[in-house]
Amino acid sequence: MDKKEEILRAAETVFLKYGLAKCTMEDIAKACSVKKTALYYYFDSRDDIFVKMISNKLDEMMDELVSFVDKAKSTKEKIKSFMQKRIELVLNNKPFVEIFHDDGCLKILKEKRKKIIPNEFNIVSNIVEEGLAKGDIFADATKPVILMILGVTYGSLYANMEIGVEWDYKKQINSAVNIIFNGIGKKIEKECE
Repeated sequence: MDKKEEILRAAETVFLKYGLAKCTMEDIAKACSVKKTALYYYFDSRDDIFVKMISNKLDEMMDELVSFVDKAKSTKEKIKSFMQKRIELVLNNKPFVEIFHDDGCLKILKEKRKKIIPNEFNIVSNIVEEGLAKGDIFADATKPVILMILGVTYGSLYANMEIGVEWDYKKQINSAVNIIFNGIGKKIEKECE
C-alpha cells in the first residue's frame, strides 16, 4: 500500500470517529503517524482527503454492485440482485453513508452526488433493456419498471435509515419483483395517454 492509500485508510477511521466538521488534519496525521506537514505533500486540505476517501468508497460500492448484478443470469434475478445488493451496500456501510449525507459533505461532494443516481439509473436501464431484448419485459413498461425498481430500493433504504423500520428486505424485494413481473391486478391494461 502506498503512502497516499495509507493516509486515506487512516482518514477513514478519523472521519468516522469525529465526522467531517470536527476532523482536523492533525487528527489524520496522528492516525497515520506522520507530521501534519507531510499530509500536504499528498493532499491540499482536509476536504481534499475527505473527497478522495468518500469517492474511493463510493466507487468501490458501485463496482461491487455492478459485479454482483453481472453474476445473475435472468432479468428477474438481475433486478433482485440490484435491489438486494444496493440495500446491503448502504446498510453495511452505514457510517460512510451518514457522513456522505452530512451538510458539509453535501457541499463538498455535490458533483459526485449528482452522478450516483444516474449511474444507478443506467444499471437498471441496462437490466430492463436486456430483459426487453429477451422478451422478459414488455416494451410499454420499461420506464415504469425502472421507476418501480429504484422506488422500492430507495424507499426501503429511506424507511430503514430515516424512519428506523427494520424489515426483511429480501422478502420485500421478492414481493416487489413478483409484483413487477406479474402485475398488481389480474389483468394488466395499457394505460391511456
